Amino acid sequence: MDITVHNHDVHLTPELRTHIDERLAHALDRFDSHIHSLHVKLRDLNGPKGGEDMQCQIAVKLHHPSGDVHIDERGDDAFAVVSRAADRTATAVSRELGKHKRGVGGG
Repeated sequence: MDITVHNHDVHLTPELRTHIDERLAHALDRFDSHIHSLHVKLRDLNGPKGGEDMQCQIAVKLHHPSGDVHIDERGDDAFAVVSRAADRTATAVSRELGKHKRGVGGG
């Protein structure tokens, strides 16, 4: 699974990049054949001020026409935010693929 990561004001350490790759691969592996592209944006919204300012946005483009999934998760720890966003993305992709399957099946 090819994951494009963009970071804004977040130091993307090798550990954080590995965490992103592993969490998304674990969460989305079963949907790999349905995923056209996967983009992750990490931002530190408040800079050095602190607080719940870490933002992880995940955009998944699925192969079928209506298949776009967008997740926005925020918190104070980049690793935790990525984990929650990955879990939410898996749920949203599953739901989107289920809608498409039901639509194709006529039900």
